[in-house]
Amino acid sequence: MYKLAWTQYKLGQMSSALRSLEKVIRAGKEKGGSSGPSRLRLASEASKDLVVFYAEAGKPENARRYFDELVGAKKGRELIEKLAYFYADSGNRKAAQEIFSSLIDENPQSEKAFEYQYQIVSLYATSSTSNEFRGELFEWLNNYGPGSQWQKSNDDKRELVQKVNQLMESTLRNHILQIHQTAQNSRTKYSQNKAKDAYQLYFKKFDSGEKIDEMHFFFAELLFDMGEFEGAAYHYNWIVKNAPKSQYAEKSRLNTVLALEKALPSEKDLKDRLGDSLDPVPLEKNVKNFLLASKQYEETYPKGENVPAIKYKAGALYYYHNMFDEALNEFNEIIKGYPKSDYAKNAANLTLDIYNLKKDFVGLEKAGTEILKNEDLASGQVGTQVKSVLQQVSFKKAQDLESEKKYQESAESFKAFADQNPGSDLAITALFNAGLNFERAGLLAQSANMHESVVKKGGKAAIKEKSEKILPSLYEKVGRYKEAASMMENYGSKNPKEKEAIDYLFNAAVIQDGVRRYRSAAKNYQEYFDRSRSDDKYDTLFLLAKLWEQRGGISKASEYYGRFYTSPTKDKSAVVESAFRNAEIFRKKRKNSEYERWLKKTVASQEALSKNSKSVGVRFAAEAQFDLVKGRFEELTKVKIPANPAKQKSAVDKKLSLLNKLKDDLKSVIAYDDGPTVVASLTLLGQAYQHMAAAIFGAPTPKGLDEEGLK
Repeated sequence: MYKLAWTQYKLGQMSSALRSLEKVIRAGKEKGGSSGPSRLRLASEASKDLVVFYAEAGKPENARRYFDELVGAKKGRELIEKLAYFYADSGNRKAAQEIFSSLIDENPQSEKAFEYQYQIVSLYATSSTSNEFRGELFEWLNNYGPGSQWQKSNDDKRELVQKVNQLMESTLRNHILQIHQTAQNSRTKYSQNKAKDAYQLYFKKFDSGEKIDEMHFFFAELLFDMGEFEGAAYHYNWIVKNAPKSQYAEKSRLNTVLALEKALPSEKDLKDRLGDSLDPVPLEKNVKNFLLASKQYEETYPKGENVPAIKYKAGALYYYHNMFDEALNEFNEIIKGYPKSDYAKNAANLTLDIYNLKKDFVGLEKAGTEILKNEDLASGQVGTQVKSVLQQVSFKKAQDLESEKKYQESAESFKAFADQNPGSDLAITALFNAGLNFERAGLLAQSANMHESVVKKGGKAAIKEKSEKILPSLYEKVGRYKEAASMMENYGSKNPKEKEAIDYLFNAAVIQDGVRRYRSAAKNYQEYFDRSRSDDKYDTLFLLAKLWEQRGGISKASEYYGRFYTSPTKDKSAVVESAFRNAEIFRKKRKNSEYERWLKKTVASQEALSKNSKSVGVRFAAEAQFDLVKGRFEELTKVKIPANPAKQKSAVDKKLSLLNKLKDDLKSVIAYDDGPTVVASLTLLGQAYQHMAAAIFGAPTPKGLDEEGLK
């Protein structure tokens, strides 16, 4: 029958095979018979095979009752357990789970209950990301893991509990690493959250273990990928604090810094919060944590390749909190320790910016000078920028001295700037400013030298033009008349439409006139007259007349005096003078009628121009009037008293008449109240009286006069 059962089994007749095997077992239980021992042995063998046969032909839910009835409760308990394992090994997960669960329910706190649940978990191990596996695994951990009622009930079995925990830890860890890998591949929130939940369960159940550092590290990596940077920083830092010898220690220390950096406010937010204030701002908690982690990393790995980046970030945070001293300390260490790095360049720029914000130009200059001592920085773009900043600082110092009205010091500072920075865009401006401030300080020669340099060096056309305008007046003030006139003339010629340039032609002519460069003066006077639209341009005719007169060109002078006399000039006094000077020219030319005509014009113009205003040209009118009156004296002296008594009386009467007329005419001269002509008039009158007396006493005495007649 036993062989029949196996034959039927092999033929696939499972139900028949099970019934045949059942008969063998039942037969072995019957008493009596000659084949008793053999029957018992076959029954025992059949019992062993019962699990295999039942698994193929029986139903899991009926298995326990079937085994108990067939072989008894004790043996049935053994068989049902074997059936559960057989189902598990053959892949019948549902049947295996059902039987293992029933075994657990019989005694949840038994030693084997843990094993049964583990077998259920293992049923789904091949699909460890499935919800079934996850559910069974978490149930296993919750019901049998650390802190569970099962572990409390089996607390006296230390070795068992330890073994259980190790198995649970490794199982959960492997599960977590698998779903973490899935999350890394898919990058979906769902898969990431599943992994996160698993990690959280792990750390809830296990706070130590051989791989605990690894789990903290991988969980931190997951949280970092999920953007949960503070959580990531916590788990990285756990390794730093609790597993300093871990293979993940150095990376964790760095990643702690990186994660905390990700949780920092943006530079824009920090800038917006500061506004224009320079007052220090308290550090936020996340900023403090970052700075602490940064400092710890630097202290632990002082030569780490990430140190300059970390130090720069720390310095920048201090900078954006207006904690300038702390920022400068970080930046200085970067500049000195990592001069070739980009961080050194950025640190140098922010260092200068800090001093600039504080208006600490002394500190700015000192810091810039120190930076330039670093060859790596000095030779690159940063060096160029620093030099530019130092130039601006030096320029600003000179400007501040100017604002304080320390003009000589300012001028010297501007000059020093130009000398030290000849290639700077500000060099020409500095020379110009030096010139202005030397002039303000009364140092005109030095001022002229500065403006000369501006003109020679060229550069900005507008500044050069200003110096060209200023230089002539400086030359004039220091007695460099020829140069003053030359520059004025050149400027006037090069800028024909500019009003100032036209005026410079006039000024050049005046100076040239004064130094007897008459030809140049005449040319510039004439050009000024031709180009100027000013009302006073007609005064130039008068100056040209005087110039030609000084040169001996009296005819040309007379022409200009005449043009000026008839011009619409407003210089009334000069009009009177021009008439008088023209009269003098005609006197020299012995053109008496013209001479007399212009003398009369002198007198008439003076009278006309003085009617509605104060007297003008008095001296010239007085002198002209005096010259007109002098003719009376000459007439008087020409009348001779003859020896003929009959004619003497007539001659004397004529002389007396002329004397009286002279006296009356001189009154009109004296009326001008011009000192010199008053003296001249009185002198002339005295001379007339003296002449009259001498003429009478010197006249021939008539014959036949007695003594009384002579009297």
